[in-house]
Amino acid sequence: MDNIEYIGNQLCDYLKTIKEIKDCKIYGSIKENKVDKYSDIDLEIDVSGYDNSIFVSKIPEIVSRKYPVIWYDYAPSLMPEEYIISLAISEDNPFLIVDIKCVAFPHMNTFTKENDLINNEFTHIIKVFVANYKHNIRGDDCRNDILRMYKKIFTEEKDTEDMLESIYKWLLENTDEKYKKYIQNIKNN
Repeated sequence: MDNIEYIGNQLCDYLKTIKEIKDCKIYGSIKENKVDKYSDIDLEIDVSGYDNSIFVSKIPEIVSRKYPVIWYDYAPSLMPEEYIISLAISEDNPFLIVDIKCVAFPHMNTFTKENDLINNEFTHIIKVFVANYKHNIRGDDCRNDILRMYKKIFTEEKDTEDMLESIYKWLLENTDEKYKKYIQNIKNN
């Protein structure tokens, strides 16, 4: 298992070297000492003095200087109140995802969910699948979230496990080489 505490600290230290970033803080499961093999890395960066809505679009390129970015996906449902981007940084461990919240004081709301920071639909399904898959493995009640994700692809309703399996097969059948190893490793972890 990857040492996500180490990676989180290393990534936070690296982000603090970027001139626009005033501070970087770790929060979530790492901060609360509740890490398991499905945990992600939650970071908050402060770019006060810059437009945080515009800066969030630069994060994939910045992180890719330190780690390979397999895919990235914005959280449009939170915009423009919050700007959060998720980045997968390991093909071998698909659960090693970094969620970066980009804040500034004052908060800027230049980008909106309606027309800016557009996600790739396929990578958005990957992100939502990985999140729901890990919540299901942990025993969380996420059937409604899985159903909502499932209905983006299929029409009929199934049992939770069958929906997850159908989406996984769909991902494998519709991926290109760029994501193939990553998707295959979801079930290998």
